[in-house]
Amino acid sequence: MKNLESLTALELGELIRRRAVSCEEAVRHCLEVMERREPRISAFLEISREKALSDAKEVQKRVDADDPTLSPLAGVPMALSDSICVRGMRTTGGSRMLQDFHPPYSATVWERLEAGGAVLLGKTALDEFGMGVGGETCAFGPALHVWNNRWTSEGGAAAVAGGEAFYALGSDGTGVLRRSAALAGVSSLRPTWGTVSRYGVVSGTSSLEQVGVAGRTILDCAQVLALIRGRDQRDSTTSRVEFADERSSVQGMKIGLPDFFFRQEMDPCIKETVLAAAKQLEGLGAVLFPVELPLADLILPTCFAIACGEASSNLARYDGIRYGYSADDVENLQELYIASRSRALGSQLKKLILLGNLFLSQKENYYSKALQVRELVVQRIDQLFDRCDMILSPVVPNISSSMEEKHNPLLECYQQSIFTALANLAGLPAVTVPCGFHSKGFPISFQLVGKPYGEGKLITVADAYQKTAGFSKTSGEVEA
Repeated sequence: MKNLESLTALELGELIRRRAVSCEEAVRHCLEVMERREPRISAFLEISREKALSDAKEVQKRVDADDPTLSPLAGVPMALSDSICVRGMRTTGGSRMLQDFHPPYSATVWERLEAGGAVLLGKTALDEFGMGVGGETCAFGPALHVWNNRWTSEGGAAAVAGGEAFYALGSDGTGVLRRSAALAGVSSLRPTWGTVSRYGVVSGTSSLEQVGVAGRTILDCAQVLALIRGRDQRDSTTSRVEFADERSSVQGMKIGLPDFFFRQEMDPCIKETVLAAAKQLEGLGAVLFPVELPLADLILPTCFAIACGEASSNLARYDGIRYGYSADDVENLQELYIASRSRALGSQLKKLILLGNLFLSQKENYYSKALQVRELVVQRIDQLFDRCDMILSPVVPNISSSMEEKHNPLLECYQQSIFTALANLAGLPAVTVPCGFHSKGFPISFQLVGKPYGEGKLITVADAYQKTAGFSKTSGEVEA
């Protein structure tokens, strides 16, 4: 079998289109990689081997017939987070509450990918309802970090970094997709909120979540976005606005460096590596300068208050009667509520729900106040983007604790979100790009956050950096 591990998704798609590689060969390659690496990284909650091989044969027929509806990624094996519904395929959202849920419908993002010839390998691990640092709260066991198995990861990023899938979709509700991709040494793209339909995506924090992509390069991610974006009648929050595809030149691109971010206490190695990447962008013709981030100290607490409030509200539907797990050894309705939720929801999620109940209470009214602050942040950020095209920052302040060292996962989730919270709160597009390695051996990435529908410029800068810096593919080989 041909060695496909060094290829990007777009490169493999081109080989399939030219019939130099068959769809079935591509799938069998990924399945062989899984056999070697899944026992170590556990990126997948479910692997659909037979279905993937069967679907590959059907896509190959379309390739051989020169089907004009096929996308440039037709036949390329990929993965979906287990928060994205596929009809008849178990979808858990990483929670025991939904461990037996087999949806009778598929998410819009999967329907659009499938129509273009995508081949699904399976469903990947995620934090319970997408709420966590990096996969550690998954009820069925976390995905493990490709570079060090003492750390956890979001499953899609782990699968791409481990060579098990060529790209993966996941929900970026608390920035977990970007953080995991950054630490795994792969690229990620979170589009503007409303650009991609959330129909059929298990919801934790509705107004903060957006389906994003982890891929081997930023151009792989961009191609996936081109396939899944657009108005959806089944999701009223999808926007009619199309982002401007301004992929031309880095020359003269204005990039702000927020003083607030670089004043934060962070790992010196991360700070130095990100600033070195900024220097490289300057060498490519970008104009970099310091900027003041408006209401900077309110962004993270505001985002957290909204996340908790929305999680509390959204997850109230899982009461043991209408949706999800239902305890069958109870004697009355109150016992049913208590037993079903206490057994099926994880401890960290329960804490977030309790905090959400507090934030939503009429007495405190923190949630309403947080929404007001969000409006102010959005207005001020719009003014900031009058001066620059995007802002650059680290993705995480430090390397997250190992599983054995996580004494307070909730606090760590809060602290690790300091750089990713802005895009969630303001609904902004963001990309993460690998830019070096930590002295401990972990990849380091930087983040670019742009104005609404400014994905094209973010992709321009990220792609130029990757091609110049040599990070145009996965950052390293992973031992079997």
